[in-house]
Amino acid sequence: MKTKNLFMVFLSIMAFALSSCNKETVEYRQTDGDCKFVIKTIDGKRQWGMADARDNREYIPCQYDSIFSAYGEPYNIAKLFIALKDGKMYAWTYRGDQLLDGRGFTSLVSSSQDSPHNSSVYGGPIFHEAQTDEGIMFFRLPTGITWLEIGPAEALFWGESRILCKKDGKWAVLDGRKGNHFSPITPYSYEAVISVNHKYFWVKQDGKWSAIDADGNAISKSRSLLSKYQRMRAMSSEEFNKKRKSATFRKISMGEASYIGVNAWEAEYIAW
Repeated sequence: MKTKNLFMVFLSIMAFALSSCNKETVEYRQTDGDCKFVIKTIDGKRQWGMADARDNREYIPCQYDSIFSAYGEPYNIAKLFIALKDGKMYAWTYRGDQLLDGRGFTSLVSSSQDSPHNSSVYGGPIFHEAQTDEGIMFFRLPTGITWLEIGPAEALFWGESRILCKKDGKWAVLDGRKGNHFSPITPYSYEAVISVNHKYFWVKQDGKWSAIDADGNAISKSRSLLSKYQRMRAMSSEEFNKKRKSATFRKISMGEASYIGVNAWEAEYIAW
């Protein structure tokens, strides 16, 4: 009888221990916005997510090791949360939308940190860069709630309605007129590209230069113009923007990609 009682006590202790281990606890931590952190402890492991501050509706699932806002230092990216899991980062918007097609990334460099693999005709980088296993994902939030995403790729040169993008060592021209959808105008097949005033392009393929229009069609242009653009000195971002009105031609470059700006007042009267 004594042995049986001891066995029953043992079973009771084990049952209590198992029920304690399986118990789920939930903790909420308010942010300074309309959302809050959710921390669920399951089997002794803490899992982080995000919920609506008004009704506790969970919109970033509790499956991450931790989550933090990218608004502060060092990234200074507004309206973005970074979730960490198994040594990788994942990008979520404050509305609960996952960016970058759910890709995890091992490093992040924001535009305010002078992200090194993208530039623009406005001067300097405007995209954030997330390093994934497949390459760099470029993303930014220009206005409103729609994020722009391009990649994976190696480099990006933003030129208003036309974008120069490099992948697998070759450049392509992308159409950026449809908001957050970037369709290729050309294949990734060029060793170098010169965008001329957003209107046409000099492209180098297999060591030979030719000209194409903004839709990728072959056009005829004087090679003396190409020679002039190649000889031009590339300006810094600051000089490029400062001379927008005073210089007839301006050049800004990023690796093998360049943009030639033509003075709007003179463009009608000169060859370019």
